[in-house]
Order: sequence, then structure tokens, then C-alpha cells
Amino acid sequence: ITAEALAAPGATEALVASLMERAADKGLGSRVLLSASTEAEFARLVQPYVDSSDEAEGGALWPLVHRATLFAPFSLLSAGLRLYDVPGTHDENQARALSMRSIIASAHTVLITSNIRRACNDKSAKDLMPLPLRRELLQRGSMGELAFVASQADIFNRSELVENLRLDEEAPPLQCALARNAFTKRELTKSFTQNMPLASLGARPPPEAWHEAPFKLPVFTVSAVEHRKLLASAGGGAPSDD
Repeated sequence: ITAEALAAPGATEALVASLMERAADKGLGSRVLLSASTEAEFARLVQPYVDSSDEAEGGALWPLVHRATLFAPFSLLSAGLRLYDVPGTHDENQARALSMRSIIASAHTVLITSNIRRACNDKSAKDLMPLPLRRELLQRGSMGELAFVASQADIFNRSELVENLRLDEEAPPLQCALARNAFTKRELTKSFTQNMPLASLGARPPPEAWHEAPFKLPVFTVSAVEHRKLLASAGGGAPSDD
């Protein structure tokens, strides 16, 4: 827990004092170790340190937290992979914004995540893909350096999609969802190549290995809820939402 975040412009002395007093009770300048045997209990313990909805009367605790590191038996990370969840580009907290830029600068791969309902027009997402970066990736980048994840693909209004995507009036929900997924991928790919002089890039030599393959922007349309359902149906033991 650190007081670095309090240097953000606009923080009043009263707010700083209030946050400092609350943080002192939690160990300002120290590390807090939390452990739990279930997902639900672990989430409850961690929430005050990472969730901005924890708006107590005396101010929230999360702005003072420099980093929260989670350890669990995740098979995906067993080979040494590390995942960092960082704020968007428009975070009002200056310290958090600087931390985000530092982590992105040293990352091997960046996954830009946005709700699928606003993915095509997300300003934070577009700020992370400025023209110089897109040009550099297309000219010299390799597959896997940058990808876009459109989340909550299971949430939609069927009639709205039928109208906006000009689908058949009798189109079933699954068809509507798949049509929106395809539309999102097309629009994000189009946005990524916008203002790019593709004809002048020239042909790149054939790659000798998969990690040398020319860069393309992968777009994944996903749903955590549906993933948990699939795990449960396959016997993966995913907990229910109840």
C-alpha cells in the first residue's frame, strides 16, 4: 500500500488525510497477505484493494494500492506466463496511468479488452493503437504482439441486432450473436488498417517459424459466463453463479 497515488492533481487535503488515515489502519507502506480456500471468499477479501465500487464514507482504499498480485493453481500460468490487468488509458489517477504505461511498454503481448457493445467505438482502445504503432506492427511486427478481446458476447438484444445488422426478422438468438461477433471483427480490423498505406508496405519474406509470421490483428469475441457453462458441462468443475 503506497501513498504515491495521492499526488494526482485535484486531490484535496481533506481527501488525502482521510485516505491516509484509513490506509494507516491497513498498513500503509507495507504488504498485505490474503489467503482463502474458495473463489468467493478470496474475491471478498481482495475486493476492497482493487474494486473502485468500494466507496466508503472516508474514501476508497484502492487508490493507495500499488499492485495486487494473485497466486492460484491456474494451469494456464504453469509455464511461467504472467498476466497483468491494468487500467485504461483514460484513468484519472496519474499514478495508475503511469503504472499502466510502464507495464505495457515491457509486455511481450498486449490484450486490449472492451465490452463488445462499445468495442468498435472505444476511445481507450483506439488510443492504444495510434497510427505509428499500427504502422510499426504491420511493417515489422510478429503474430501475437497485440490482440483485441471483445467481452460479454453473450449479452445482447435480439430485436436490436436484427434491426442494426439487417438480419431476418425470424433470426434465432444464436444467429444474431454470431452476426454481431462477425461484424465486430470486421469493424475492428477495418479500424486497425485505417489510414494505412498498405500498398507501400511491400511483401515480407516468408517466416521461418510461427513466431516470425507477419502481424495480423486477432479479434476474440468472448463470454466468461458461457465459458464457465462449457467447463461445467465438460466436467471441468466450474462453480455455479448461485
